[in-house]
Amino acid sequence: MIITFLLICFSIFFLVSSLVRILLSVVFRRAQKREANRYQQGYSAGEHQTHKKEGEVYVSSPAPEGQDKVVEKDMGEYVDFETVKEEE
Repeated sequence: MIITFLLICFSIFFLVSSLVRILLSVVFRRAQKREANRYQQGYSAGEHQTHKKEGEVYVSSPAPEGQDKVVEKDMGEYVDFETVKEEE
């Protein structure tokens, strides 16, 4: 009686663990394909295809003209630096 109960429990556990493993693999494959497609769509749309020379600076959205920087009064003080040549 006990052996049959243990055999049934072991069989159920084995079947459930096998089903979970199969279902999780299917879910992860679908998620991986979805992310790969999303990446390919973004790549083909030109997000990553901008060719720039080395050292070139590119600003994607310039600041509106006439708008000053917004800095709070307690952020510190402005220090004007000047270049000092060292004497040899």
